[in-house]
Amino acid sequence: MLPASLNGYAPEVRGIARSSATVTVQQNGNTIYQTSVPAGEFMLKDLYPTSSGGDLQVTIEESDGSKTQYTVPFASVPNLVRSGQIKYALGAGKLRAVGGQNTPTFAQGELFFGWEYGLTFYGGAQLAERYSGLALGVGQNLGRFGAYSVDVTHARSVLADDRPYSGDSVRLRYSKRLNDIGTRFNFYSLRYSTQGFYTLSDTAYKGMTGGTAKQVTGADGAVTTSYENLYNLHMSRKAKNQLLLSQPMGRFGSLSLSWDRQTYWRTANRTQSMQFAWNAMVRNVSVGVSVQRSTSLYDSHKDNIVAMSLSVPFGNPQQATRRVLPPPVRTQRAPPAARASAATSPDRRACSIASISATARSSGTAGDAALQYAGQRGDYSLGYSYSSDSRNLSYGMSGGAVLHEDGLTLSQPLGNTNILVKAPGAGSVAVLNHKGIKTDSRGYAVIPYGHAVSRQPGRAGRHYRRKRR
Repeated sequence: MLPASLNGYAPEVRGIARSSATVTVQQNGNTIYQTSVPAGEFMLKDLYPTSSGGDLQVTIEESDGSKTQYTVPFASVPNLVRSGQIKYALGAGKLRAVGGQNTPTFAQGELFFGWEYGLTFYGGAQLAERYSGLALGVGQNLGRFGAYSVDVTHARSVLADDRPYSGDSVRLRYSKRLNDIGTRFNFYSLRYSTQGFYTLSDTAYKGMTGGTAKQVTGADGAVTTSYENLYNLHMSRKAKNQLLLSQPMGRFGSLSLSWDRQTYWRTANRTQSMQFAWNAMVRNVSVGVSVQRSTSLYDSHKDNIVAMSLSVPFGNPQQATRRVLPPPVRTQRAPPAARASAATSPDRRACSIASISATARSSGTAGDAALQYAGQRGDYSLGYSYSSDSRNLSYGMSGGAVLHEDGLTLSQPLGNTNILVKAPGAGSVAVLNHKGIKTDSRGYAVIPYGHAVSRQPGRAGRHYRRKRR
């Protein structure tokens, strides 16, 4: 069992919504995350992609039904393990279908072996009735020169036309941190070398082409096209290039730049997106500015978006002094630094954020004001948004429920892996590092989005204010 510090990481997903929208994140054709966001810039941090990697496909569905789709590179170098360490993963199940897909049964496995000189050798296989894929690769930690991994995948597929296909892909990943100035450089290039390379998700489609395109006309006459599960297997993926840069600037915030370009066989069209963002904290107030430009595969339309956002939290949860009381209460499968404590200030019990944003898009402008509240029993939001052709008042609430031996515990929205904290006699105790989460009157609390396999100790304690004499 590995501690969480040796497991992979969860990338941040940034985007811009022009109205109150639903954001869906998919990886390898499977939906791994879905949430509602107000208009303006958003950032998702609580994602846990699969260890096998794969880019994240993000879909933003606006309140008027239009959709924006783009890809977030999953461009870390996760295929490295320590010398002498063996890591493996086995799985089987049915593919989670999207529109126009079947649900084939499949099995897959991965194996990683850490060797000397920072080298890691790895391989994997994926098998289904109409698909088989085998991958072999090597990665290396080069110290001050960064880290890389390169692998080759051979796949045999039978598509909806009942014809056999075979092909190969070569993938290169590189990551480097420039320690002197803190710049994080990630470059990731994936090229499908032959036209016959397809994935398991491709073989699940019921036809060679499919999906729908819907045109939405705004009040200003601007026409935008929304694509619903559109695909064309005749245009197989050819080459993919991605670039990620991030630069911390101390008290002046941080800068980030992402670029993604995908080309296809049998067409000159391509998908491309670029996003530049600046974010900073000014006395607990979050300020952000971002610029995004994207191009669709199925038409030549270019979408340009500029967004500004401002978020203000209520209360100061750092005012209280804490005292940890022995003995510690151990909780299984808890994330790192998950400890329980009671706070004299109500600010510890929940997190409220007021935000305001403005967005300028090729098709018009939009704005938004929202109030978000993360409490013990769920998340709540109230917002107002406007655009050139609509006005919206929105509200929402979401949460989860866990049934256990002592009854039912309500919680914030649940993830794939969730942690049930049991602290008998510690009612109304806040869980440190988890905003808005505290134990109920019986001492139970639920922490969503935990690590699937980890074991960490937790502590119960109480905050108090020390009076000076």
